[in-house]
Amino acid sequence: FGKKLKLPASRVRKFLQQSIRDQAAAERMTRNIDLSPDASRLMTGLAYVMGSGMTTLAWAELKKEKPDHSSGTNLRLPYYVRGVQGFSEFDFLVDIEEAAIEQSRDVAEEQYQQERQHAIEQQRKFGLIEDVGRPAKMQKSLSAGLGLPASGQA
Repeated sequence: FGKKLKLPASRVRKFLQQSIRDQAAAERMTRNIDLSPDASRLMTGLAYVMGSGMTTLAWAELKKEKPDHSSGTNLRLPYYVRGVQGFSEFDFLVDIEEAAIEQSRDVAEEQYQQERQHAIEQQRKFGLIEDVGRPAKMQKSLSAGLGLPASGQA
């Protein structure tokens, strides 16, 4: 089956973030052939990850393959992917998905930190938080409820 090459998610992510021009080129290349959704996704992924030279090689390999309508797909993916530098269809697709998940996680984390910072600033602005980082009003009411001095010291 050829050598399986596992791409690091960071490398895939870098290519996924490339310009819209690369995506348009990938779509142009796949438009004129009837591909199964998986094959289409793989071709677009290959265009992102490998650059136009390698994609052209993949395209030539793909056109050689005769449609196989009996199985419901128009292309035997493993053979096709094997023809492209020993890529494994499964590893390749998993890595692209891992990168996408990782990227959305990074974005979500960044957004959370920004929102948290904003909330802290707002609370500080309205006197809900003292600089020690504890909610001022809550601390005072807790202290009063427990019969402690307002400073919170027992």
